[in-house]
Amino acid sequence: MSRQSLGGGESGPNGICMEFAAMIDEEKTSQKTGVFLVKNSTPQNLLLVLEFWGDEHVIAPGGSLRIRYKGPAESDVEIEAKADRLIIYGWTGSLLEVQGD
Repeated sequence: MSRQSLGGGESGPNGICMEFAAMIDEEKTSQKTGVFLVKNSTPQNLLLVLEFWGDEHVIAPGGSLRIRYKGPAESDVEIEAKADRLIIYGWTGSLLEVQGD
């Protein structure tokens, strides 16, 4: 099993900070798992939307949520930052889990 650091830890211009780590089971290359932290460094609530499920979570100023994912290794999580929300896209066969701060 290998661990890939996908970067993060610095706040971007929109005040959102993310830290990433991914695990790929090299013996069973069919699955990829990972976790990342989303921190809201803005003075407003941040809406986090999980697609394709439509789940919504609000991150208060200074708060954070941990996102765990698992799914087929041939694809990956996609993240879209908008002015009022952060959208996290799963892929076919994936599972996303949100854990509080």
